[in-house]
Amino acid sequence: MPHVPRPEPLHRCVHALFADQARRTPQALAACSSTESITYAALERRANQLAHHLRRHGAGPERLVALCLERSVDMLVGVLGVLKAGAAYVPLDPASPQGRLSFILEQTRAPVIVTCRADSPATWIGAPMPAVSEHDHAAAFARVHDYIEAGDVYQAHLTF
Repeated sequence: MPHVPRPEPLHRCVHALFADQARRTPQALAACSSTESITYAALERRANQLAHHLRRHGAGPERLVALCLERSVDMLVGVLGVLKAGAAYVPLDPASPQGRLSFILEQTRAPVIVTCRADSPATWIGAPMPAVSEHDHAAAFARVHDYIEAGDVYQAHLTF
């Protein structure tokens, strides 16, 4: 009899499903762009490191994190890292006018922003909002764990 894949349970969060896939096929290609590719293991590791970093900056269940990233592997790391931290993300298009981005940041009151931009939108509104960038914090990310427990993130939280 042929193997028929079982559907995943509906009560599992997307970041938990991704972690399962990373354990099953760590060296498989998870994503690629014209300039970069990443395996499931590498994406899982980077997202876990970002999640730890975000939690230290106030991200967690029932909190918002602004993501101001171009469509890229970094954006995938950002989305997955925010979800693993238990937060919900607010997508910001870096090509949007400064006034629009400032308005969104003021309205959401996200305690942290993930960006690769040197001129972080956090500086536009004059708030003490930490701007988290993998490129700027590579040394800090190297010191945090590659694994994160998802036990305190539930479907009832704002994110899900």
